[in-house]
Amino acid sequence: MRHFSESAGSLEIDCRYPDKVVGRVVYLLEPVKVMPGLEDFCESRSTALVSVFGMDWDNDLTPWPAPNVRKKCPDFGGGAGRFLEVFGSEMVPLVEDRLLGPGNRFDPSGRSLVGISLAGLFAVWASFLSGLFGSIASVSGSFWYDGFTEWIGNQLVPPVVRRVYLSVGERERESRNPLFSRIEGCTAEVRKLLESRGLEVAFELNPGNHIADGVPRLRKALDWLLV
Repeated sequence: MRHFSESAGSLEIDCRYPDKVVGRVVYLLEPVKVMPGLEDFCESRSTALVSVFGMDWDNDLTPWPAPNVRKKCPDFGGGAGRFLEVFGSEMVPLVEDRLLGPGNRFDPSGRSLVGISLAGLFAVWASFLSGLFGSIASVSGSFWYDGFTEWIGNQLVPPVVRRVYLSVGERERESRNPLFSRIEGCTAEVRKLLESRGLEVAFELNPGNHIADGVPRLRKALDWLLV
């Protein structure tokens, strides 16, 4: 198993990959590094797994400004456009130069983007706008975000995007926060919209609430993506 780490401003990149990478890379956006529970996917699927962490969670991953759903917290900043630009123009080349040699890039069909919560929201949003990723996983994606399902309904899907994995916890709908409690219904709506555009969409309802079993849920997502 090979490994390298890089820093870009406040961002940290940790990449694990086998001796032979066969045209596939997964970018995993996470609040803190959880890679140790996922490394075996690299070897068994001949895939590079890139953990990206250190983002300003409520700003870098939100597509437009919106009121925060938590009291006494600053509003969401809507800085995802800026973060996507950095991701596509700086982070992806940085990683793929190391993996494939300078100037070489993975085909978008061999790139996956995976995120939990707001990062799951960002993964779907970014895939629609960038054309960088052929498959996406959104684990408990924050599709309750103000205006997001309406936005999805008005977007065209880049031809490269073919497969999407979605999951939520079965107890998330019981949240006392009225916005959080909408997550299962909003995810069902997003699923319907994506399927109507001809995408292959998987959906899983997992035990527990929003924060339960983060690594096992990511393993399920990766298991479906990396067939």
